[in-house]
Amino acid sequence: MFHRLYFLLPNEALTQNIVTECYQSGVSRRHIHVHGRNGIQLKSLPKATMRQRLDVSRIIEKIAWNTDLVIFFAALIGAVITAMFGAFQWSALLVGIMLVAFILGYLFAGHVPRVHLDEFNDALHHGEILLMIDVPAKKVAEIERLVERHHPAAIPGGASWTLDALGI
Repeated sequence: MFHRLYFLLPNEALTQNIVTECYQSGVSRRHIHVHGRNGIQLKSLPKATMRQRLDVSRIIEKIAWNTDLVIFFAALIGAVITAMFGAFQWSALLVGIMLVAFILGYLFAGHVPRVHLDEFNDALHHGEILLMIDVPAKKVAEIERLVERHHPAAIPGGASWTLDALGI
């Protein structure tokens, strides 16, 4: 899993400078994505794919969260019903399923960083450019320092997770 770093930039020239520095620091072209509102020409910059612009990771998170809730409450109802009929072994199993669902939901919801594109809609609407850089966890601080130190006009927008294998 990669971390996706988000930066808002005022213009294409600054974005190109940061992209070039990222290349020099070892970030490949396929891990850099640029998104701007319709009408902005991002000539030589690596444009975000349709999946990245649609924020598929948000959809995946929503499906995972809702599935976790359904499993938890189905197990809760099942545990109550089986306990009422005296099938305590089944009740214990269902309580165990509830605990697993709770723990997985807590770990995912509480510890996975999340930033979504809808947080940048206003800035994109006003002509700013969103730069997304996917890096392994060990390079996050290095890339953040590189951008913040050399380009104070770049506004850090946070970090999120991304799955390189899914292209999101």
